Amino acid sequence: GFYGDEMQTNEHFDVVIMGGGFAGNVQARHLVRKLPGIRVAIVDPRSDEKVESIHKIGESTVEIGAIFLSKELGLVDYLIENHLPKCGLAFHWPRDPAKTDTIDDYFSIWPPRFPKVGTFQVHRGKLERDLQAMNREAGVTFLQGKVKDFDLTSGDEKHSVEVKLNGEGRVTLTGDHLIDAA
Repeated sequence: GFYGDEMQTNEHFDVVIMGGGFAGNVQARHLVRKLPGIRVAIVDPRSDEKVESIHKIGESTVEIGAIFLSKELGLVDYLIENHLPKCGLAFHWPRDPAKTDTIDDYFSIWPPRFPKVGTFQVHRGKLERDLQAMNREAGVTFLQGKVKDFDLTSGDEKHSVEVKLNGEGRVTLTGDHLIDAA
């Protein structure tokens, strides 16, 4: 699902995630993989065009993060095919601080071999876009808008999230669980 006319004013979800970046999309993918049939909504103010324009190249995973993405989220083939392998930390410092035009102007040290657990140098923009597409395909509902207010309740009462949709309109979602991934 998506946002707009097809969204009912008070639609209920098992989980409402406030924030559709890396954290929100990873959490949604983890939930739909581990709990088939769960109803998840993500609220994010960014338009599809804004998400498409993200260029955060150069971020990297550490071993435990790579294991989580690969095994828990089922992304090992995706990561191998779409992101660069990483070989631990590399350190570079200039031989002469006044001359730093090429890599030959630096001293460098790095691990002599790849670690036993693979890690990745990820393109965060591509990863976020691809996770969003995977989540849509898995049935996650996305709302493009800003969370204006939310109400955390106790007991069996449902939590609520008021969303001002991009463009026009407001919707109120209810959820058994709310996650702040903003």
